[in-house]
Amino acid sequence: GKELGSECARIGVNIDFAPDVDINNNPLNPVIGDRSFGEDKYNVAKKGVALMKGMQSMHVLACAKHFPGHGNTDKDSHQTLPTVTGSKEELQQLELYPFQQMIDSGVGCVMVAHLNVPALDNSGLASTLSKPIVTGWLKDSLGFQGLTFTDALNMKGVSATWGVGDVDAKALIAGNDVLLFSGDVSLAKTKIKEAIKTGEISQAEVDAHVKKILQAKYWMGLDHWKPIQLDGIADDLNSPQSQLLKQHLIENALTLVRNENQFIPFTNLDTFKIASVDISEDGETPFATMLKNFASITNFSISKNSSDEGWALLKNKLSNYNLVIVGVHEMVRSATSNFGLTQATLDFISTMQKKCKTAVAVFGSPYSLSNFSNSNYLICCYNDDDVTQQAAAQLFFGSIKAKGKLPVTSSSDFKFGDGLMTLNTIRMKYSTPEEVGLNTADFKKLDDIAYEAIDEHATPGCEVMVVKSNVVIYQKSFGYHTYDALDKVTNTDLYDIASVTKIACTTLCAMKLYNEGLLDINKTVGDYLPEFRGSNKEDIPLTQILTHTAGLKPWIPFWKHTVNVDGTLREDLYNPIPTKTFSLEVTPNIFLTNAYTDTIWQNIIDSPVEDRGSYKYSDLDFYIMKAICEQITHVPIDQFVKTNFYSPLSLSTIGYNPLTHFSKDRIVPSNF
Repeated sequence: GKELGSECARIGVNIDFAPDVDINNNPLNPVIGDRSFGEDKYNVAKKGVALMKGMQSMHVLACAKHFPGHGNTDKDSHQTLPTVTGSKEELQQLELYPFQQMIDSGVGCVMVAHLNVPALDNSGLASTLSKPIVTGWLKDSLGFQGLTFTDALNMKGVSATWGVGDVDAKALIAGNDVLLFSGDVSLAKTKIKEAIKTGEISQAEVDAHVKKILQAKYWMGLDHWKPIQLDGIADDLNSPQSQLLKQHLIENALTLVRNENQFIPFTNLDTFKIASVDISEDGETPFATMLKNFASITNFSISKNSSDEGWALLKNKLSNYNLVIVGVHEMVRSATSNFGLTQATLDFISTMQKKCKTAVAVFGSPYSLSNFSNSNYLICCYNDDDVTQQAAAQLFFGSIKAKGKLPVTSSSDFKFGDGLMTLNTIRMKYSTPEEVGLNTADFKKLDDIAYEAIDEHATPGCEVMVVKSNVVIYQKSFGYHTYDALDKVTNTDLYDIASVTKIACTTLCAMKLYNEGLLDINKTVGDYLPEFRGSNKEDIPLTQILTHTAGLKPWIPFWKHTVNVDGTLREDLYNPIPTKTFSLEVTPNIFLTNAYTDTIWQNIIDSPVEDRGSYKYSDLDFYIMKAICEQITHVPIDQFVKTNFYSPLSLSTIGYNPLTHFSKDRIVPSNF
């Protein structure tokens, strides 16, 4: 509410016709629906009061609407005059409760609806024109002293019965202070003057309405009105803080309504082949793009109006997947059109649920959930904007917790207050710097550094990623793979991480073996590797190997011994095509003899040791550590870490021998 008030004030809006505190307890209501906070009077009142207090703290008047309650109707007052049934006691207990709470809490405005409410006025007059309702109930019984607005007077709920001008006069006579959307202002003034002459309303009453309006303007500070400063207005209205607030509101609202066996958030990803399906006209959505940050996922898109052949083809493509994540997009608010859901969409989801695990995100009205009673894994997202889609993807994978509760009942399966909680997050979250107390504006410096590096030919391109407190707060790619500027760098490109493998592979392996009691770091190299016994490295403890204090050479340029003096490749070591004895691929047309690995290893064994105990970074330390891990596990280390770490964590782009798994176009050259 405070943010809404701040933004309204920034653009010169003094009154926000919100919040809607109707209790929407009729799923067929064509005009209120998701404008309301829901069907529970306490929930509606609590949120309405909070929103109002926030807006009015910024000197923007809030307006409770649509008095005396437009929720329990199945007609649209824009088109006709709806009737609200129920006794006076029932209305007091339910519909009027949020309005009373708003009034008691100091709401500045109330908007009166165009409704026929026989329990409060049996004359058949629209509530907007009813003195018993506007003056008798709103002002006298409920004690409202603020500004009373009519709903728009050009709506057919009143204009179909009363002529232009007459309806304005009757609304003023009923006790309204502000006549909204007059059909003819000049004629309305004439009719009001006639009413004063005939005594239907006194000049003193009109003056009292005017004074209330002037008092409200004074409270808003309009006695010192200043023009709106246009400079910077877009940035002010779209500040990182407001975007983060919106994100948090959405994250707290997303509702996990079905979660059989607590399958969400997804774990054991190595056991699943995953596909996502966007039921959308626009192809891959932000929902699908965010999903790909967490696992290797193939995305498919289909229009909800596709032919039977199109749906059949999609089902066939999905036959090899055992987890399908469906995003239902482009829904509508109206129950009469079943919220934009086609039978083909529902049939597809039903079919997939019988074939494999199928998780569904409904980006629309909670009333639509009645169509998904058979879903085992289901979240209600309420909206279909980018931020909502990205948050929904993160909920599925456990980057954010499920916290939301349904505000309405859609069926016996999905009732008000339903909503399952997830207790912990299990993966990194994607958010903004403000999430962790930093400023988005400061990260422009990273952009500048990256662009300068490219301009100075320090690199043709790069990707920069910043993670703080388990939150990805910056991820951006710049430039091209090479200086010929053919392939742009993207966030899905792959890189040779070189020495990082010491941490991402060998250290992980050593830690696991240590935890399982299979590796003793107080033992020596000779204890584990027989070929080092009798060498100058036999008695080096593993503690020194792991801390780069073993006194080993930083590195050995093994390649230098494989070329001739003139720089050409030695023919006894290299072959242009792969054979049984030349199977080690250096490039697609250069293959090294299998025997050379033994030469490399002997060079390491024979290399000197100097200044043991002093820190000196060395590649050789971890060549040796790798060999020790493989000696213990009897498994190549790349396979070991893939099985025990990378696959279970769905780290699908971390590993070795990338050309066997990925397109070369996706791999950024690291040297020439």
